[in-house]
Amino acid sequence: MGRLFYFTGLFSSFLLALALFWFSNNVLVSFESIGDVRFNTIFLAIVIALSIVVTWRTSQWLTHLFLPTMIILFSYGLLFFISSSLQRSVFIVGMSLLYYIALLAIMRIRRNAEDFTAKSFFSIVQIVTFFLFAAVAYAIYINFAIPLWVFMIVVGFFVYFLTYVSLLAHIQYSSRFRLYGIVMAFAMMQMVWLMNFWPFNYTTMAVTLVAMYYVLWDIVHMYFLGKLTSRRIIADVTIVLIGIACVLMTARWVL
Repeated sequence: MGRLFYFTGLFSSFLLALALFWFSNNVLVSFESIGDVRFNTIFLAIVIALSIVVTWRTSQWLTHLFLPTMIILFSYGLLFFISSSLQRSVFIVGMSLLYYIALLAIMRIRRNAEDFTAKSFFSIVQIVTFFLFAAVAYAIYINFAIPLWVFMIVVGFFVYFLTYVSLLAHIQYSSRFRLYGIVMAFAMMQMVWLMNFWPFNYTTMAVTLVAMYYVLWDIVHMYFLGKLTSRRIIADVTIVLIGIACVLMTARWVL
């Protein structure tokens, strides 16, 4: 099982929670009143810089800086779209826990590249981080009328980097990682274009996009591990389609 306690990660996640609580209670009033943009930017930059220092001391791999930085960035971003103080508090605690799991997984993978428990933790963080990205991206896209082509490009770049970083964490380096990252990015961009015509809110769209990403990621992951079978593909697609159908049937339409 390996160690589940990592003091540096625990202390860092605690500081992140304090920073986000302070920001939520003293700076962020509502989505309509976002406060001093310069102060918000400086605050976020300081928190991210401290996270980069901690992650670098943990791993000293540049690719490992990606997930912790994105967790902080999207946690900060989603706070603008959460109106209830109780929901914000629960969200901050959850993001601090996710941040700790990310640092723990990075530390264990750095010490033992064959640590399968750490890779499982990394996969959990990967999927949740993609959900955070999708939720923030869709919220901004819907509320600020961002052009679709810009949104698609942003999704493509994020999917590429997330896939590339995750493959490096799970499997020994291969020159084909970049190619499959591009394929994943293109596929997700097409899904974003298709979903643009759906009448649902940003959380529903984000959940659906995450489910689609999971299927593609699992196929690519299993392919590189040499464990990909037609039965697994059918099972993944079937489960995800049923899940998406349940989400869409219970979601509120936005006309």
